[in-house]
Amino acid sequence: YFREFEPARQLHSLRCRALKHPLRPSLVGWTVRLALSQDAPFWTVVVHDASGAVVGPPRVAFEAVLKDALALPIVPSSSQEDQHLPSEREDLAEAVSLRAGVAALHSPFGLVEELLAEEPWQLLVACFLLNRTSRLVVDRLLLPLFQRWPNAELFLGASCSELEEMLAPSGLQQKRSRALLRFSKEYLEAVAELGAPLPLER
Repeated sequence: YFREFEPARQLHSLRCRALKHPLRPSLVGWTVRLALSQDAPFWTVVVHDASGAVVGPPRVAFEAVLKDALALPIVPSSSQEDQHLPSEREDLAEAVSLRAGVAALHSPFGLVEELLAEEPWQLLVACFLLNRTSRLVVDRLLLPLFQRWPNAELFLGASCSELEEMLAPSGLQQKRSRALLRFSKEYLEAVAELGAPLPLER
């Protein structure tokens, strides 16, 4: 999840900075990705321009886009407004929709409650694992865990030894494996009694 949403968060931050700058530089078509690094934390964010060329990290990319904006020919204000209006509208609409909550489940921040909003059991498991464990560690566990057991019914068939081995990087694996099995059983009992999705008061 981090690999997918950290670039989106960085690109959103660049777009917000561009909107606040007097030059209103355009970032339409620009993309961001994660790349391995030799220095801690062993990853870095790389920005590509609209042609796909590597620009550099976000700080360098913002300086480059400002330089491009300064190099544009000076045109009458009305023409300049017409020239930049479409791209600005797109970026502004995205920023406003995020602030207004229109895209509450599609923000660029990669929140667990957004990523797993359609899977209540998976969301609760993720929140359970995040207790006393960093997001970076949990992100590495979630994909193999949910690929192996995508729902509570299948999860009940898991053995404690297999769970403990998978949850070992998070620590407390013995306690957590037993607690997750017990929780999954209680979750299915509640769904059988009250239906899905479970009412909030439950």
